[in-house]
Amino acid sequence: MKIKYKIFHLPFRHPFTISKGTKTHQPTLIVELDHFGIKGYGEAPAISYYNIPVEKMVEDLESKRQFIEKFSFTDPERYWHYLHHLFPQNSFLVCALDMAGWEIYGKMKRKQLHELWNLDISKSPLTDFTIGIDTIENMVAKIKEQPWPIYKIKVGVDNDVEMVEALRKHTDAIFRVDANAGWTLEQAQQKIPVLKELAVEFIEQPLAKDNWEGMKNYLKPHRFH
Repeated sequence: MKIKYKIFHLPFRHPFTISKGTKTHQPTLIVELDHFGIKGYGEAPAISYYNIPVEKMVEDLESKRQFIEKFSFTDPERYWHYLHHLFPQNSFLVCALDMAGWEIYGKMKRKQLHELWNLDISKSPLTDFTIGIDTIENMVAKIKEQPWPIYKIKVGVDNDVEMVEALRKHTDAIFRVDANAGWTLEQAQQKIPVLKELAVEFIEQPLAKDNWEGMKNYLKPHRFH
């Protein structure tokens, strides 16, 4: 197994804002595995709040390069377990190498991944198109620019309910909202019932990941189906 990699800083069409900040580019590591001339590729984007930049991925990869390249590749599931033992604290790098391994395996077997996994792709769920936090005018323009059946709308600012109300006037598409842990319990209690009336399908990460008491107190009296 031979490995190559390259770092990219992929520009966004629009600045992308969530409750934790704004970015205009996506740092991304692309890896290439070459197994006796059969090549596979994997990707690992760096997410700032997980504190694993692409430079850290490269550092970890180089530190264990010989172990990656000397692995006797026959089965991607076995490879995945091996990688987790090599990089127990860097699941992003493991993901990129795992994807590359599966592509190689698919080429070896001359099958697409859904065939290897016995998946019925006619039943695959639609993905959503994400609308980052912006002015209401710009968010409406993004929806008009990219018509789509499902939108994930980033929230977590003072006027986020107003933003969703404005967007709802321009489309009947399914709405999902993601606060990226940007609400307190009190804000969630106020906003979620209103968002439900706006036909929001579900709320992602309304509270901070360690706010167990808040989650327990809110979810106990509110069951969503």
